Amino acid sequence: MDAFAQEVARWHDFYMLVGTASATLVGLLFIALSLHLDKVVGDRHRGVQAMAGQTFSGFLAVLVVALFFLVPGQGPQGIGWPLLITGGQGVVRNVLRTRFVAGAPSHSRIVRAHPFWTFIGPTAFYAAMIAVAVFCFLGRAEALYALIAVVCTLIIVATGSAWTLLTLGDERVDEPRGDASR
Repeated sequence: MDAFAQEVARWHDFYMLVGTASATLVGLLFIALSLHLDKVVGDRHRGVQAMAGQTFSGFLAVLVVALFFLVPGQGPQGIGWPLLITGGQGVVRNVLRTRFVAGAPSHSRIVRAHPFWTFIGPTAFYAAMIAVAVFCFLGRAEALYALIAVVCTLIIVATGSAWTLLTLGDERVDEPRGDASR
């Protein structure tokens, strides 16, 4: 086993825990959304849909990354390609989601109130994931330490977003304040 694969193998327990936590949080996200289904479904709720989609995508990205770290004997290409693809699709998806919400007839207050949770943070960390992938292609195993910040932040951001979705309550999320009569 080469040095890079040995370094990846050392991360087994960390990624086992991260993957398990992420999968559990996906389940809790579905519970949170089912409690407020009336605030998620329909064209009027594009902002909430975008936040829910981003939250799900964040947890799923962490789970996918964890799965690739659990494959035995991973070399620079075996880790680099999944990180590059996951990071690239995350950046593209966030740009498209931002355009989707911006094109909505009325911007969601929830998205305006939580832009970091919804778009800014995840996009930055998906871009960082791409940078880690490049270092992996170069055989630089020390770049795997930077991935800790990426993975942990994606979980934190997605968890914050999930909490916001859970606590929607009776708030009218897609109408301007003071226009609750509709």
